Amino acid sequence: MKHSNATDTPTQRRITLLRHAKALPDERGDDHARVLAPQGREAAVALGNWLREAGLMPELVLCSTATRTRETLGALHEILPTELHKSLYLASAGDMLSLLHKADDAVKHIMILGHNPGMHALAATLGRQFVREADSDSLALNFPTCGLVSMTVDAPHWRDVKPQGGTVDALHFSDSD
Repeated sequence: MKHSNATDTPTQRRITLLRHAKALPDERGDDHARVLAPQGREAAVALGNWLREAGLMPELVLCSTATRTRETLGALHEILPTELHKSLYLASAGDMLSLLHKADDAVKHIMILGHNPGMHALAATLGRQFVREADSDSLALNFPTCGLVSMTVDAPHWRDVKPQGGTVDALHFSDSD
């Protein structure tokens, strides 16, 4: 006879991946310090409104220390618990997944705010199913600035999040590019 307890039941978690909004070109030789372009700031404000309307504001943001990621976060106009991680600056998908694996299990919805190409690669690595098939086609082609992918995963702990374990149920691509 099989006995069940709470640890046997997967816990649904949400991962939201956000690429920073459109930034100005690097004119000083310091890519890390690039600031948002006016259209990028507008796109991030609009995305913040969309996140509120969709009920998708995260409990925790893991954010790159780059100026453009921090400005994108600020333009969402929401005060969110945030951890700044220098390691997220131009991080690979594997690096981001490793950071996610270390998250506090009490948190159920985490947003990672970072950069391409790692952000696009992480979305492709985690997303197995798509609620809307058109989203699969869109994401396969592009992950634009201020692009957002949100998915649910069934995992009792963050360390249990595996490749191809997510169901993408929200995709938002702004017109900031």
